[in-house]
Amino acid sequence: MGTTTYMSPEQVRAQPVDARSDIFSFGCVLYEMLTRETAFGKETAAETMHSILKEEPRPLATSDSAIPPALDRVVRHCLEKDPDNRFQSARDVIFALESLSPTSQAAGKTELRPARRRWMKPVIAAVIEAAVLLAAAAIGKNWAKPHDNVFHRLTFQRGRIHAARFTPDGHGVVYSAQWEAEPSELFTARFEIPGSRALSFPGAELRAISPSGELALTQSTRVVANSFAPAGMLARAPFSGGAPRAVEDHVDFADWSPDGAELAVVRETDRGTELEFPAGQVIYRTVGYISDPRIAPSGDRVAFLDHPLNADNRGSVMVVDRAGQKKALTGLFLAAEGLAWSPGGDEI
Repeated sequence: MGTTTYMSPEQVRAQPVDARSDIFSFGCVLYEMLTRETAFGKETAAETMHSILKEEPRPLATSDSAIPPALDRVVRHCLEKDPDNRFQSARDVIFALESLSPTSQAAGKTELRPARRRWMKPVIAAVIEAAVLLAAAAIGKNWAKPHDNVFHRLTFQRGRIHAARFTPDGHGVVYSAQWEAEPSELFTARFEIPGSRALSFPGAELRAISPSGELALTQSTRVVANSFAPAGMLARAPFSGGAPRAVEDHVDFADWSPDGAELAVVRETDRGTELEFPAGQVIYRTVGYISDPRIAPSGDRVAFLDHPLNADNRGSVMVVDRAGQKKALTGLFLAAEGLAWSPGGDEI
């Protein structure tokens, strides 16, 4: 997918991409070459993606800038949010840039101030050279191979895995699954040991595991009418074993805070679906449904998937803080399921 700073809007939305996505990324590079600052870069990847989708970069051509308006227009044409409004090929970009070269402008008898003419020659040459590299990339030359992630299979039964979390030591996972025709159960698997071990919580669904190893799970889960979210009795149980302790009813999802002291919960109520953080304090409500709440490593925000319609898993990524201030990080995905923060809290 590439570095977040140079992602196109369609990449952020996880939509199909083509050469026009590369043109947007190229526009980001041109902008940075000319200004020494990124077009959309923010402090976190989530904020950067929001900027790519919703914001426009600072104009290049200003009264105190040596950048000509024509070059500004070329860069902005590369950075159109809608791919249909961008240059349609690398060849189009090259043609537009070459038309700005000193030679072309002399042929057209376009007058430039001497200082600007001296400035333009090396910069336009560098920009055209970059455009040629883009054209080479567009036809498959100098295309960097993506880094391949390595995955190891841990389960081999036939069925469905509903949720999984890393164990606190990072050397295993806890997951809830329904194998064959058996009811849902919690299991644990270690990376260095083949096979899985049942945790003896029949019918339970995993929601989260705290840094100290305490499980948050739902029991007696039932599918809520017109919703993909299964609701049940939220319970806490030690990972090492022991009877679960009931906490809250009508809970769809839950997550532990990084220090293990608080829970964020999603609950079905007469007022709609509510996100509480900490449990009991509503910070977001919707007439649709909420899934996959994840508390940020900093403990001050919750990311989640906001589904505007029940019985429809289209959704967008949202972040809300303890005060209820929310921000949409993406547009509406055709299907959205599963969410996690990076350890540093700069990506979701």
